[in-house]
Amino acid sequence: MSEARDPHKRSWSEWWRLMNSTPWRDAIRGRLTGKLSERRGFRQWMRDEFGLSKNSVDAILANSGLPEPIQAAVRRIISVARVGRKQKREFAEELVRGFAGTTSVAMPLPTLERLGDARVCMAHALPAPVSQLIDDVVRRTRLWRRERIDVARELIAHFEDGVQAGRASEELVATFGEPRAVARLIRRAKLRQRPWAWRASRRMLQATGVFAAFVVVCWIWLLIRFVTAEPTVKRDFVGEWDQRTQAVAENDRAWPFYRTASMRFHKAKLLDNSSQTQMDWAVLAKSLEAGAGSEHWSFWREHLESNQQALALTLQGAKKRQLGFVYRDVSNQEWLESQGPNGFDPQGFSRHQECARGLLVGVLLPHIQEMRELQLLLAVEAEEARSKHDRVRWLRAWSANLSLAEQLPSDCAVIQLTGFFYASQSWSWLRKVLAKDPTLLTDDDLRQVAHRIAAFQGGGRLRLRVDREFGEDLLQRFYTDDGDGDGRLTQDYFRMLGDAARLFGKTTPSRDASRLDTILEWSALSGVIASRAEMQQAQQQYFDLEASESAKPLWEQALDEPSPGQQLMVQWYRSQWQRLRLQPFLGIMQPLISMEKTPNPYRPWQAAEFANQNRDATLVAIALTVYHRRHGEWPERLEQLSPDLLPEVPLDRFDGQPLRYRVVDGQPLVYSVGRNRLDEQGRVTDDKQNGPEAREGDWRLWP
Repeated sequence: MSEARDPHKRSWSEWWRLMNSTPWRDAIRGRLTGKLSERRGFRQWMRDEFGLSKNSVDAILANSGLPEPIQAAVRRIISVARVGRKQKREFAEELVRGFAGTTSVAMPLPTLERLGDARVCMAHALPAPVSQLIDDVVRRTRLWRRERIDVARELIAHFEDGVQAGRASEELVATFGEPRAVARLIRRAKLRQRPWAWRASRRMLQATGVFAAFVVVCWIWLLIRFVTAEPTVKRDFVGEWDQRTQAVAENDRAWPFYRTASMRFHKAKLLDNSSQTQMDWAVLAKSLEAGAGSEHWSFWREHLESNQQALALTLQGAKKRQLGFVYRDVSNQEWLESQGPNGFDPQGFSRHQECARGLLVGVLLPHIQEMRELQLLLAVEAEEARSKHDRVRWLRAWSANLSLAEQLPSDCAVIQLTGFFYASQSWSWLRKVLAKDPTLLTDDDLRQVAHRIAAFQGGGRLRLRVDREFGEDLLQRFYTDDGDGDGRLTQDYFRMLGDAARLFGKTTPSRDASRLDTILEWSALSGVIASRAEMQQAQQQYFDLEASESAKPLWEQALDEPSPGQQLMVQWYRSQWQRLRLQPFLGIMQPLISMEKTPNPYRPWQAAEFANQNRDATLVAIALTVYHRRHGEWPERLEQLSPDLLPEVPLDRFDGQPLRYRVVDGQPLVYSVGRNRLDEQGRVTDDKQNGPEAREGDWRLWP
C-alpha cells in the first residue's frame, strides 16, 4: 500500500499552474496567489497589463480587414524579418496599406522568405508553379543573400513579362529549362562578378580543401596499414645461443659451479674495521693493483678468507670445458632472487626483459656481472699466493682466471670483450710475477703457460666480431616481412619506446597505445620512417664500414677520429630528415653516437688489438726470462729469441714495427710506442698514464 499523500506538498504541475496564474506583482512579493484564471495565463496577463497588444503585429493584422490568407502570408514574412519590434510594426502597417482592397496574393517565395525580404517575396502576381520554379532556382544558386534577392527580382521580372505577353504559366515553366542547370549558369555568372580578392581566397580555400582531403585519405590509408601490421619473427637468437649451450654435456659446463659460488659469495663490505669508516673503492682497487704488503691489503685478505667456499667452487668450475650458461634456464631463478637487494635486482631484470620485448640488444648478461666478482676473488688469491711464494697455488688461480676467458662463448661482442679483459688480466699477472718474483715458476711451467697463451682462441690475431645479428633482430621485431626483403613498421616499435620511458623514469609521460590520437600519430610516423628494405640497407652500410675498419691492423687506423661507421651515424643523426627516417636504428645506437666528441673516440675492436699486444708482450717476457736463465744475461735484441724461444718477433700494434726492447741499467724493458706513435725510449709521463689509452709517452709492457 502506498503512503498517504502530504496535503502540504505540491506536485510540479501544481507549482507550474500557480506560477502561471499568479500576477507579476504578487510573484515579486514571494507569494503564489493564483488569482488569474488558467485560461489567461502569465504571458497574456503581462500583455494586457502593460498594453503590449495594442500596437502588436497581430493586432494590426486583426484590425486590417484583410482576408485570412493574406494575413497569414504577411505574418509569416514579418516573423523572419531581420528588424526590431518597432520596425516590424511599421512594416506590418505598410503591408496592410499596400494590400488594402486585395483579395488574393501570390504565394511567397520560401527562399526569400527565409532571407527576410518580404517585398520581393510578395511583390508579384505569378502563378504558384512559376513561384515554385523561381524559388527552386534561387535556392540552388547558393549565392549570398543580396545576390539571391537580385536573382529573384530578375526572374520575377522575366516571368511577369511573359505573363503580360499572354503566355501560359505551363509554357513559361516548360521553356525555362532545367532548374539545376540554370542555377549553375547563374551562379557562375555571379561568381565572376565578385571581387578578385574573394576569388583568390576561394581558390586558395579550394586548394587547401583538396590538400586536406588528400592528407586525410593518405592518413586513413596509413592508419589501416599500421594497425594491421604484425612483425614476423623468424629467428630466435637467444634460443639459438641456448641450443648451442645445451649441446654441451652437463659434465662439461662450468656455470652450475659459478652459480653456486655466486649464491654463497659474500660481497665485500667497504668498511675499515679499525676505524669503522667507509672506504673508497678507488683506494681499494689501487691497493689490489699494488699487491700484498700495500696499505689496505688486510681488507682483501679478509675478503678472501670469508669466501673460501666460493673460491673452491670457482676453481672447480674453471676445470670445465665451456661456461654452459643457458639464458632461459628456470634453475637460474633461485640464483637471481638471491642477488637482491645488494646484488643483481631480479625485479629490475624482469622489467627490463619485458621492456625489451624480446629484442636481442635488450638481453641482459647477469652472469657476466657475477663472474666479475669471482674473477676479482681469483686476483686476490693469485696475489696472496705470490706473496707467499706458493707456486702451485698461484698457477691454479692463474689458470682458473684464464679459463674464465676461454669458457666464455663468442655469442656477441660484449661477451668477447669480457673474455679479452679476463685474458689480459691473466697475462698481466704473469708479467708481474716474472718481474717481481722470477724464480716462482720453473722452465717447464713457463713452457706450458706460453703454449696455453699462444693457443688462446685458436691462436693468431684476436678479432672482435661485428654484431650484425642485432640489426637483423631489430628488423624482424619492428617490421613486417613481405617475403621479398621489405616490410612496414609495426606498433611494437612505439610500444617498446613507451616501455623504455617507463623503465628509465623519463619525465615525458609515455603515450597510451589505446588512445586514438596516439594511434594516429604513430601511423603518421610510420609513413615517414624508412621501410624494412631501406633500414636494412642503412644497417648493412654501417656494419660493412665497421667490419672493413676492424679488419685493418691498428697501425692503419686513425686513432683520434671516430670510426667510419660512427661518422656515418653521426652524419645521419645531424640530418633532421635522416634522424626521423632511421629513428629505430639510431635510437638503439644512441650511446655510440654520443661518444663522438670524447677525447678517445670509441672503437670497440681496439680492445682486441690491445689484447693482442698484451699477449705478445707476455710471450716476449717469458722468452726473455728463459733466455736470461740459460745465458745469465739479457739479449741485446729480440731477434736473438727467434726461432728458439719465439717463432718471430711480434709487431707493435700501433705502428707495425717490431716490438720495442731495450736493456736499461741491466734490466729489460719491453714497450710499445703508444697512441702518439712516437718512440720515446720507453718514457712514460706518469704511472697512471701508462697504457694503450695514454696520449703522451710510450706504453710500458714489461716490467
